[in-house]
Amino acid sequence: MENRRNYYRVLQVQPGAPVEIIRASYRTLMQRLRVHPDLGGDHWNATVINEAYAVLTDPARRASYDRDFMAELRRSPTAAITQSAAPAGRARAAPRRCPFCRRSARPGADHEPDALCAGCGSPLHRATMRWSPDHGQRAIERLPRHHPLQIYTSWPPPQGYAGESRDVSLNGISFVTTELLVPQTIVKLDCEICKAVAEVAHIRVEDDGGDGLWLAGARFLTVLFPRTRGAFFCGHA
Repeated sequence: MENRRNYYRVLQVQPGAPVEIIRASYRTLMQRLRVHPDLGGDHWNATVINEAYAVLTDPARRASYDRDFMAELRRSPTAAITQSAAPAGRARAAPRRCPFCRRSARPGADHEPDALCAGCGSPLHRATMRWSPDHGQRAIERLPRHHPLQIYTSWPPPQGYAGESRDVSLNGISFVTTELLVPQTIVKLDCEICKAVAEVAHIRVEDDGGDGLWLAGARFLTVLFPRTRGAFFCGHA
């Protein structure tokens, strides 16, 4: 690939992201994060972002770029790991640190169900994926849970956004919000049914009649369920 820039990383989206996600991320970078030179941003950074946007929003140019991009990843497996798995890996490593604000935690706190970070109040108990031994699928299905949700993307200072849960399981949660959250972003979630630190796995436009809403799916890194009795059930007899 003659130009080895990772345009997906430049625009902070995943390979395969739909055009509406790319456009929304572009607007966020240029306007909200003030990358545009007219808003005080660096001209070179804006040029690279515009270059990436021009390629990834043009179907023919994007298809050609994707072919070269995937060929480059196949030639360099370590690059693929760095680009796709490293952020999640960093979040799961260092169990003696809060996965959200990175404050040091006492040894063993990640095994205590009620342990909270002394800095941001995030739960420290590591989430455990639950799978069916028969079919290799999640043993506990997601259940509808519509609760107001507060979403934090930074700490400190706390920068929160409002949302609403759509369904929740012991493994993860889906929710709607007006804020575009880039996949692999680590977020702090607070609602009536749980407190959690989660990694955004995917996001798409919410098509349930809500203009300007995004539907996000996230997997728990750490989680605390204040009400455990009756919150979930297993379908085994």
